[in-house]
Amino acid sequence: MDPCGVISYISDSDGGRISDKEIFKQSGILDKLDPGRDAIMVDKGFDIEIECLEAHIKLHIPSKLGANSQLSPEESLLTNEIATARVHVERVIQRMKLWKIMKDKVTLTTLPYYDDIVKILAALVNLKPPLLSADKF
Repeated sequence: MDPCGVISYISDSDGGRISDKEIFKQSGILDKLDPGRDAIMVDKGFDIEIECLEAHIKLHIPSKLGANSQLSPEESLLTNEIATARVHVERVIQRMKLWKIMKDKVTLTTLPYYDDIVKILAALVNLKPPLLSADKF
């Protein structure tokens, strides 16, 4: 989703065993971003630091404690800001999950159409009132 809560990209589904990182690479999303201007926010464990660095895309990822038992004040503030933004991502995901078809099992008859169904639902979610008021972005 973009900063104003609009679903801006949905990848095609993949029925095999493929990592999130590989889906990210195959999506070509880095090619759609403006180097030095755009940024990506991901969860811990989503290992795309090198790809973003090479593409000159800023990466926002929550800090890891590692050997330290406590985050620095700067890391704590950044992690809090990321967590606040992550709440909005979860709200958009919830809007997608509210559709009955997303709760049902995928049948063999709907499988060939599933990518199209998900993209149409994302477009319908985007037509709902904004998650964030205009002064939030």
